Amino acid sequence: MHVGRDTKCTWSAFLLMTLASLGACREPHRDPLASRPRAAMTAQEIEAGLPQTTASGPEVERARQTMLALRAVVGFWRLEHGGRTRCPTLLDLSGSSSSGFDRATMSQDPWGSSYEIDCVGGVVRLRSLGPDRRAETADDILRF
Repeated sequence: MHVGRDTKCTWSAFLLMTLASLGACREPHRDPLASRPRAAMTAQEIEAGLPQTTASGPEVERARQTMLALRAVVGFWRLEHGGRTRCPTLLDLSGSSSSGFDRATMSQDPWGSSYEIDCVGGVVRLRSLGPDRRAETADDILRF
């Protein structure tokens, strides 16, 4: 698709249409460390980059720092396993000795929930469920 000056379609609208057509990039697993399939990112998530969370306290900063390291681990894993063709689960990461994944510190957020990994298009989204331990609520912590 060519987007010229006269086109009313913005880049974010184009990206949203593309992401909506792709769907999830992985199959569900039964292992508790495996990520669950999630919906495509919302326009707010894409435009804001890192949506704000209502959670507060030192646990939030600890979750963000862990997710930053986890994002790098996911990147290394994807390079090692064929690029963007597959999105890893926490179980995949724990089975790779070269990715740098530390199961003891990177599997669960400070509130005891497993981190979630989603890949939509070329974008990797990490999620901590936050203090309420429920997905898609205002206290979730996201990192792209």
